[in-house]
Amino acid sequence: MPTAVGTSLAIIVINSGAGFVARAGDTELDYRVTGAFTAAAVIGSLAAGRVATGLPAQRLSRAFAYVVLGVAVFVAAQAVLNPPASGGPG
Repeated sequence: MPTAVGTSLAIIVINSGAGFVARAGDTELDYRVTGAFTAAAVIGSLAAGRVATGLPAQRLSRAFAYVVLGVAVFVAAQAVLNPPASGGPG
């Protein structure tokens, strides 16, 4: 399980970094908003780490699976109910 978690986090970091680099020149960043999101992510991660140490690993894994399933259902529903407009060349 630790290997899977580490691999998942590595993929998230690479994906996020690639997305940032690809779009970095397209827009100006509001560093106050960026800083607020970063601070919230760090604080949330630290708090979750403290809470997670007191919970059984199987319970956390199951909860995470339900969250992922919920996000997948939401994204699928959005794709079906509100499909993106085809903006290709005409």
